Amino acid sequence: MKDIENPDGSKSDKVKLIRSESIGNYAWDSSNTNDWEKSSLQKILNSGDYYNRTNSFENTGLTNKAKNMISTSVWNLGGTTSYDTLKVKDFYEAERGTAVSSGRPTKWTGNVGLIYPSDYGYAVESNRNTCLDTVTNNWDGNDCYRSIWIMDLSSTYWTLTPLISSNNNQVIYFDMVLSSITATFNNKVVPVVYLNSNVMIGSNGEGTITNPFTLS
Repeated sequence: MKDIENPDGSKSDKVKLIRSESIGNYAWDSSNTNDWEKSSLQKILNSGDYYNRTNSFENTGLTNKAKNMISTSVWNLGGTTSYDTLKVKDFYEAERGTAVSSGRPTKWTGNVGLIYPSDYGYAVESNRNTCLDTVTNNWDGNDCYRSIWIMDLSSTYWTLTPLISSNNNQVIYFDMVLSSITATFNNKVVPVVYLNSNVMIGSNGEGTITNPFTLS
């Protein structure tokens, strides 16, 4: 990814790493707000059991080696007032915008985030030009979602992007199309991180599912 903001305000190119498997089903926020800074899921991923590899995450949480590879970065929290009229490029612009519910932050500095709606969209392979020029809410009928390679899409997944509405508790999620639901709903969670610039791809591996690259 290009021009990812660092905590000091500088920008650099960084590799985004998206976990291939869900770590389970969790509420985006158990208090039912769409403020990522204060959400219960943000705390699980960045200071709680997942980050510390404790309790239910003792086998799937972050190891110390993994933590040393993660770059603390500034994540965009721009929202949208609609999900059913937007194309992928519209989501991309909204994510990096400043439109948020009253009192909500537009950015957050941390280590572990979630996938953006545009990450799903730009991962489409078949009929790519047609799909990218189609409102994502119509992707089910066009079978665009079937060619998304980024992960197993047989279930529903949270994104990082809030829906701007009067009740301030709606978050965008993916279920063949992009839609929204209240933050207390349990959806699958796929952690996302940016890698430090000193992380290297090891000499072993071919980048396939059966023989993946290793990082060092």
